[in-house]
Amino acid sequence: MSAARQVPAAAYFRSPFHIRPGTVVFDRDKEMVGVARQAVGQVVTVDRPSGLAWEVPYRRLRPGTTREVHQLRALARLHRIRRRGLT
Repeated sequence: MSAARQVPAAAYFRSPFHIRPGTVVFDRDKEMVGVARQAVGQVVTVDRPSGLAWEVPYRRLRPGTTREVHQLRALARLHRIRRRGLT
């Protein structure tokens, strides 16, 4: 069993207004990285390059790390390559 990674409290969003569209975020419930599309009230819509979208309370999100930004770019690249092969 691995120990949970500790993230400083300052790394979490204090308000949904701090989450701008296009911000790379990590959903702690789904354990997935995505891009914030919009925030309405306390809920943020998050997208993945594959087209998967979900809504999550902003308190369950934290900013994506540098590694997670690279991961998201790699997922987008892989999705583009796969889509190109299917057409």
